[in-house]
Amino acid sequence: VGWLLWKQPDTQEVVELLDRELLLHSSENFPLYVQLEPTNPFTEDCSDSDSDTELAETIYDACFLLPLLSHLLGSSCLVDCRQFVESGCLGYLMTSLSSMCEGVRIAGCHALSRFSTHLEASRSREKLQITLLLEVFRNSLEENSVRVPSFFTAFVTKAAQLFLHPESNFYSVIAHFLVYKPALDLQEIPLFYMLLHSSSPQHNQERAWMLELLMNGLRCEEDYHLYRKKKVLSQAMALHDSPFVDYKCQTLILHLVCRACSIPVVATDLVWNQGLLAWLHHVIKGTREKKALLQILMALWHSMNREHGRADNSSSHSSRSTKVPPLFEEELVFTFSSTLC
Repeated sequence: VGWLLWKQPDTQEVVELLDRELLLHSSENFPLYVQLEPTNPFTEDCSDSDSDTELAETIYDACFLLPLLSHLLGSSCLVDCRQFVESGCLGYLMTSLSSMCEGVRIAGCHALSRFSTHLEASRSREKLQITLLLEVFRNSLEENSVRVPSFFTAFVTKAAQLFLHPESNFYSVIAHFLVYKPALDLQEIPLFYMLLHSSSPQHNQERAWMLELLMNGLRCEEDYHLYRKKKVLSQAMALHDSPFVDYKCQTLILHLVCRACSIPVVATDLVWNQGLLAWLHHVIKGTREKKALLQILMALWHSMNREHGRADNSSSHSSRSTKVPPLFEEELVFTFSSTLC
């Protein structure tokens, strides 16, 4: 027995076996409706998330990875906290707090509590910064098991990665923000106006950082409530043709719009209330990103028809916001043909 115990892999060896890129991809595409039931990981009543099933074979299984990470953070294990953060394990645990299923969120909170215990005894250079980050995040939660909007889990994940690289231009920005904020306001978007409308010499890098964060933070209808309140998409769309926005940021704006159009309720709101079709007509004339535009049109077509079909099934007297606008198909076909020209 002693020989077998001696041969057991330690936490560092197990973490090294995880593919970092795949783990980061799994965090960005964490299935929001997955439950900790290995025999039936996707619930039948969660029809809003067909993409979860499509992603199941391209990401780590949460039913396996969450219990594994919790076990690796046990009190009897020696944990390299820097390696745990750098590998993306901390980000994966953080993302689990945006799950729609309470059991997954509780499992994530349990593992994060264990990590905090190891962090207190750690001697890593980033100990104080990551401890501050987790404390500010913890102070923001009214209850341990409450769902956290995806933007905030994405923000904490990216901030934790930044603290491993003090040479980064964003290191001081995030550090100063956390020092002056005892808690995050979950009704506000941290650093949104400062970075999106930055006038600093590295304004394009700061704008791109925020746009990537906004894209990763929009996963479902619940996440969109905050975006709509702060007019995030309308501001991003207005920036697309600004002479101060570089090609990378323009492409990120298109990807953000595409992510929004993949959510039926959001797509409907953009078409009815934010002039999405008119904006697409204008963007087609000046963009080189034809592929991104085609992806937007495909996502928009799928989402609008799906939302319209759902409204027809639920009630014969659907509200204006759930109906397909007049001549929508003709507008979309015209936009599609203009993209191919």
